[in-house]
Amino acid sequence: MDDLVQVAYVGLVKAAQGYRPDPASDFRSYAIPTIRGELKRHFRDSAWTVRPPRRIQDHQTAINAVESELVARFHRWPTSEELAERIGVPVEQIVDAQRAQGCFHPMSLDSAGSSLSLGNSVAGEADTY
Repeated sequence: MDDLVQVAYVGLVKAAQGYRPDPASDFRSYAIPTIRGELKRHFRDSAWTVRPPRRIQDHQTAINAVESELVARFHRWPTSEELAERIGVPVEQIVDAQRAQGCFHPMSLDSAGSSLSLGNSVAGEADTY
């Protein structure tokens, strides 16, 4: 929470430095999007455990934005082809973004839901395989 407050303060300082007084707009309407942008940039840049390229991150955001709409329309999960058509990118890029879905919070190899334990995958001294 402290980090987010600090990032928001950075956004406030940037807004104060970039704002040019104008009778048509007030400081608040300029500062809020600037602060929100700093927070989004913070999450985009530092919240990933394994950081995929920016293009894949953007595609994941787009997929998340349209997926529920397509589910409501089709009454099923949309295919990669339907997502690609709706977003306007090649199917291969949708598939790449879907493969990287777990990068934000990957599961531990030793988690209870995993059938593979890290300890079981390491060869023992007597086991040459």
